[in-house]
Amino acid sequence: MSELRMEQTTLGPLETNCYLLGDTDTGQAVVVDPGAPEPALEELISGWDIVAIILTHAHWDHFGGVPRLMEIAKAPLM
Repeated sequence: MSELRMEQTTLGPLETNCYLLGDTDTGQAVVVDPGAPEPALEELISGWDIVAIILTHAHWDHFGGVPRLMEIAKAPLM
């Protein structure tokens, strides 16, 4: 049975919450609010097939890691 897994880390100088929501059967996941291109972001996505990057809003502390994540994951921004 497929299970939804949620992981959370904080990124950037304002320690913005970043979330990974993934399907354990398919290995596919989305990342929500990747605040900074830190090693913790790459650790968070390790082992997952990132299919989308989602921003809750456009404040700088929520999208700082988007360019790096798009480079690594080749996932679209939503």
